[in-house]
Amino acid sequence: MAGSVQPPRRVLHIALVLASVWLAACSSDSTSEPLAIDDIDEAISAVGEHFDADVDFYEINATSDGVNLFVSTTGADDSPAVVQARFTRAGGLVVADESVPADGPVFRGSAVEFDPDSIIETAISELSTAQPRMFIITALGDAASGSPSDRVSYRLIMESQRGGRLVVFLDSRGTVLGSDVME
Repeated sequence: MAGSVQPPRRVLHIALVLASVWLAACSSDSTSEPLAIDDIDEAISAVGEHFDADVDFYEINATSDGVNLFVSTTGADDSPAVVQARFTRAGGLVVADESVPADGPVFRGSAVEFDPDSIIETAISELSTAQPRMFIITALGDAASGSPSDRVSYRLIMESQRGGRLVVFLDSRGTVLGSDVME
């Protein structure tokens, strides 16, 4: 389809596998700890300090355990790659030693603008019987442009009491834009 935005397949696949494993591990919980959305700004700053540069991201997500950041880097053969970083208040920033090949659109940390206190409140109130499991930020744009996007998308993965999972699409103010069932 001409002009359509293609998801970063390899990064998206890695992120969905990690999300599925994490969600399966906590699917028996009937209660939910708050997501670490408040820590995203601090995590972005910590990654910038670690790499001593403005960095680009393939994805940032927050779970109840912390913030995962998929940082754009260059592989050994100068091809695009991703390295995972994890941030928690208790443990600080931990960056993986190795990168893996990646492709897809990236965004700068400065493109992330939302109110952490309210971004998921509307979705939670409208889906009051479901538990928030992961808040995800990805780039809106085309990887072919070669430059970081200044637009991002916000998604919230919710899990029902019966185990079904729903992806809720949000704008930066927390307005629900749509939803889709995760398979």
